[in-house]
Amino acid sequence: MSLCHLEKAYIMIEMKKIIFPLILSILLMGCSTPTIERNENEHVLFVITDPHYLDLSLSGGPLFDEMLTNFADGRLTQYCDELLDAFIDTCLKEKPDVVLVTGDITFNGEYYSHVTFAEKLAKLKKAGIQPLVIPGNHDIENPRAYNYSEEQLTYSRTIKPEEFRDIYQDCGYNQAYLEDENSLSYVYALNDHCWLLMLDSNKYEENTSFAASVGGRIRPAQLEWIEEVLKEASSKNIEVICSTHHTLAQMVEGENYQIDNARSLADLLTKYNVKVNLCGHTHVQYYKEVERENGIITDIMTSSYLINPHQYGKIEWIEEDHIQYDTFPVDVESWAKKNRIKDPFFTNFKDNAREFFKTNSVSRLGGYVEYDFLDEETKKALLDLKGEGNVYAFSGRMPEFQEYYDQSGLDEVIDTLPELSANFLRRNMTRFKYDGNHVYIDLKK
Repeated sequence: MSLCHLEKAYIMIEMKKIIFPLILSILLMGCSTPTIERNENEHVLFVITDPHYLDLSLSGGPLFDEMLTNFADGRLTQYCDELLDAFIDTCLKEKPDVVLVTGDITFNGEYYSHVTFAEKLAKLKKAGIQPLVIPGNHDIENPRAYNYSEEQLTYSRTIKPEEFRDIYQDCGYNQAYLEDENSLSYVYALNDHCWLLMLDSNKYEENTSFAASVGGRIRPAQLEWIEEVLKEASSKNIEVICSTHHTLAQMVEGENYQIDNARSLADLLTKYNVKVNLCGHTHVQYYKEVERENGIITDIMTSSYLINPHQYGKIEWIEEDHIQYDTFPVDVESWAKKNRIKDPFFTNFKDNAREFFKTNSVSRLGGYVEYDFLDEETKKALLDLKGEGNVYAFSGRMPEFQEYYDQSGLDEVIDTLPELSANFLRRNMTRFKYDGNHVYIDLKK
């Protein structure tokens, strides 16, 4: 063999030494995902609520922009697609056992929004993560399902209860251990020791041609079915974690947030030693213990995923020991950078989303401070204070707001306002008295 051939052979060998490990490394990176090590008695559940997803085909254009301006409740509807993808990405990294979506899945029950949402959840299913859904008051037979993408506002197809089950058949219904024939409620067996009781608390049969019914209740036939479920679980020494869209506890003012017959449901759940209910609906992060004759159940209300700080609840269940609930904001900014999202809103998403919610949540509330004896600067400062308070309240951190409030120097000004306005500006401080982001439930008691 000539020197030239020897040199070529040597180069080829050295290249193989470099290239083969590199190719192998790339293949391994592409084919494997990090394994989350857990003890066999430790289980992790993620929960989001009120994502209010609107399919991209129904948004965009002047009518959509006009709706966003008039709606003004702090939701980032214009970025609901990106936010959902960022959450899905987080789930794929963290690998919870299940992901719960406790209602108001869609903006207003649009068929195409449901279909696309289910398609996105299919990515979790493919990765071995079971998604579980229940409907909210926005999701079924909603007369306000609109298409905002055209020059004139048109109706978009909505869905019936049986279609909800069909669309989300891989998100709990076909995997159900038990199903209620009178509602969209079901039981998912997490394992031999824990059942997830997913309850449909909606009144969609009371929807009118103008609006969907906002309130919730558990039907009499449902209560009978729930008791049969709980009897079986009790006989098998199975822990039950409950989920509803509407709240079990009275946590905010208004008759349409709490389940109408919440006491009857709480009596039944505590009778069979159910310790926790996961809910949403109000968009606020908080929790409250419901004490009944048979015991105490903790109602944990996760904030809407579509509003600042765009967080999810993480439930760590240690068999026969405890349940720990904590919240975590999704790192949307890192997701956007990885996916090369060019919209400047995502460059500093955390601050931009916070400011959007703060200003948007008070944009229509100027009437509460519209008094001749207040100058424009003071009016602006009062609304800014209210907006800041909303940021703390909806993220479950209201106790931290007290120092900000004290330093504002506006307490004496608020004292001079009529009672209605003064109560409005201080309301969140009086009703959300503790941190709503961390809950520990001892299962040994």
